[in-house]
Amino acid sequence: PSPAHITQFWLAWSWTYLWLVWFIMLLCVLYVLRTPLKIQENLTAGKRQMSNHRTETHVCSVLGVE
Repeated sequence: PSPAHITQFWLAWSWTYLWLVWFIMLLCVLYVLRTPLKIQENLTAGKRQMSNHRTETHVCSVLGVE
């Protein structure tokens, strides 16, 4: 194989590994910041808010209130 072919092959694989390293770093940052970001609590609060909104919408539609 020519040096150009080897270089092209190496560059193609390096981008794949770069994406993999970036993804792993992102997961690590989310893991480290899970407490300051309160991801689980925010998801739970969001689900609760959506549930309350759905209930309020249903009650208002039954009562004819807009």
